[in-house]
Amino acid sequence: MHPEDHLIWRDPAQPDYHVGREEGDLLIGNPVVNDKGPMAAWLLAAKAIRDAGVTLVGPMYLTAVPGEIGQEPVDEFQGKRYLSKEVGARYLVNHTPRASFCLCAEATGFRKGWIEAGKAFYKITVYGGPVLYTPYVARPYPPGEHPNAIVRALPLIARLEEWALEYEQRHTYASPGGTVVPRVNVSAIRAGQPWLVLQNPEVCMLYLDIRTVPGQDGGAIRHELRALQKRVGITAVYVTHDREEALTLADRIAVLDAGRVVQYGPPEEIFHRPTSAFVAGFMGADNAIELRRDDRGRLRSAAGNPDAGEAVMAHFRSDVARIDATAGAADDADLRLHGQIVQALYVGQGYRYRVRTAGADVWAHANDRIDEGAPVAVVVPREALLLFPRVTTQADRDARPST
Repeated sequence: MHPEDHLIWRDPAQPDYHVGREEGDLLIGNPVVNDKGPMAAWLLAAKAIRDAGVTLVGPMYLTAVPGEIGQEPVDEFQGKRYLSKEVGARYLVNHTPRASFCLCAEATGFRKGWIEAGKAFYKITVYGGPVLYTPYVARPYPPGEHPNAIVRALPLIARLEEWALEYEQRHTYASPGGTVVPRVNVSAIRAGQPWLVLQNPEVCMLYLDIRTVPGQDGGAIRHELRALQKRVGITAVYVTHDREEALTLADRIAVLDAGRVVQYGPPEEIFHRPTSAFVAGFMGADNAIELRRDDRGRLRSAAGNPDAGEAVMAHFRSDVARIDATAGAADDADLRLHGQIVQALYVGQGYRYRVRTAGADVWAHANDRIDEGAPVAVVVPREALLLFPRVTTQADRDARPST
């Protein structure tokens, strides 16, 4: 919270937003409750455990979360200034030292509770157009055809408000640890420039904060937003880094790399026929290994065959590769990579294995448990391989013998 945040608060410089104070038995002020107060209580509780001489079965680590208020890097608002959960408790839980149990402290209004809502942030872009100089705005316009993107977004905002009430009523979650009512907020809108008011904006962006409850299918939110947009009858653009979200929400997908559109088309085309290694990786084909293709089109690992044919990079998804723990032969057209299991993860419907081959570490699925260290072969059907030219790197050029 900053004194200049005048687009959020009427009086962002109000002292209670920035300074804590005592009032009788109460501590008042945003700096006390969000979230320094709970962290102080957590430290006192840990000290009480130590002072009481309670023997713990292992070490206890305490952390406080910077930026607990839930900032989110988006659009041009990037960098450390806008980080929060990325550098807080989530980071600690997923990095060394790895805890066997995690307890997150949160304010509860002096009540016992051990449950809280999750959250999902969405950005929806509504397009209008064309941009018109004000004297050329010729009303009336048919529904959904107004050139001003703000006007086009109004029916969607109204429908979002109706949906928000339906959503929280459907998903209210009661448990011994407390009751969660998942609220929805249209938290920000961006359109036009305040200093350039002589023409209508062609773009209007809505930023949503959607809360969730334990056990909720987060993917269903995407489908509900998509249905809202279709019901209102407007064209909307969803910006996401989530592959599944892009595939389920979009009629057409534009994949951007460094701000440049590298592929545009229907979801099925983007998923099955990516035009570059970057798009293939975004669509889940993140196994990558250098191969050699001979004049008959056969593919072999580049390791051990450095000069045997054309150099290509092969990408494939882990769910299309199978683990073969036997010496059985594969179809001659299939790619067969020999290696050793170096990591095994149980994923509910079988196991996901990281296999170290001569060319690269690759991931593959199998139904059965295989011990780490076991020799195996990863077999990938030829039709599941996505092939791209190998890009020559500076290291390759440096390694060439001089003449």
